[in-house]
Amino acid sequence: MRKVTEAGVDEMGEYDEIRLEKGGVVVCYFAPNFQITPLDANDLTPFVLPRGAGTKAKDLLKWKSEITIQGEFENSDGLPNDHGTALETLFGKSPVSAQDQVNRIRNFARTQAGTYELYVGEIEYTASNPGDVDIEDGIYPKVFITEIRPPRMAGLSRVAYMVKFLEGFEI
Repeated sequence: MRKVTEAGVDEMGEYDEIRLEKGGVVVCYFAPNFQITPLDANDLTPFVLPRGAGTKAKDLLKWKSEITIQGEFENSDGLPNDHGTALETLFGKSPVSAQDQVNRIRNFARTQAGTYELYVGEIEYTASNPGDVDIEDGIYPKVFITEIRPPRMAGLSRVAYMVKFLEGFEI
């Protein structure tokens, strides 16, 4: 969530509003160019009636929720100061390329199994168990990374990406 100092000054910039973390470590900032598409799908149990008479369905409330985030990573030297500085601090170098950012999320996805925390403005995907979920307050289950789609072109100052997540709990 956003941090406000005693003087009422917001310590987080817009770049923080949509970010992915693993155990409190920032994996990436999905800003400034992004589109978020949530999907909730109900897995009904269908029963097809004979002779084309239609379909009956049993609703067992088996919902699956996915989130897709698409956008572009940009080189840190082309970003607003607070965002560029945050990236350079996170990576420990200057400048941070768009490809560095893609490589970081791909590395985390391939080496850090389990759930991640996703922050999307006032909505948090941070619940570790069903008792922590509070949809009315914007608290949803943590997410698993299910798909990453960056292009295969190197040396660009902007790199398009698509990352897909599944909400859920570890078993």
